Amino acid sequence: MAVLPLIKKTAEKLKKDFYADWVSNVDCLTNIEKVVDKTGYLMDPHASVAQAVAQRYLEQTREPLPTVICSTAHWAKFAKDVHKALTNNSNSSATRIIEVDEFTAIKRIKDLVPNVSEPKNIADLVDKPVRHKIIFDATAQGVKDAVSLFLKEKS
Repeated sequence: MAVLPLIKKTAEKLKKDFYADWVSNVDCLTNIEKVVDKTGYLMDPHASVAQAVAQRYLEQTREPLPTVICSTAHWAKFAKDVHKALTNNSNSSATRIIEVDEFTAIKRIKDLVPNVSEPKNIADLVDKPVRHKIIFDATAQGVKDAVSLFLKEKS
């Protein structure tokens, strides 16, 4: 098939200008804690992955390239994960993982990192009633179950 050589050639050309890598969940959360301890900046998990990959690239290539990471998410959107990162609960060997709800996590994060704030639209949610209380499995069957229940309630 002629497509495979074309893909290989394209990939080789792209590798000259682009770098791609990944970060484990534990490394992502560990990096959040490391960066906030070092710089005071609290990043979301997506920015943490980007920063860790960029750091790895710089260490591997020893190229002193300027790096810009555009973070499009706020840490409060991932409050439970960020809380795990800051309380060392991201370690897979931890004997006791403390689970907290999102609002408790945000409050504790603000206590741990005093220079951060939550967006007003998230803060305003605290006093709102919970409208969606059922959690469906993230599977095809879970989607079918959710649609079936929705249709049953509407009929």
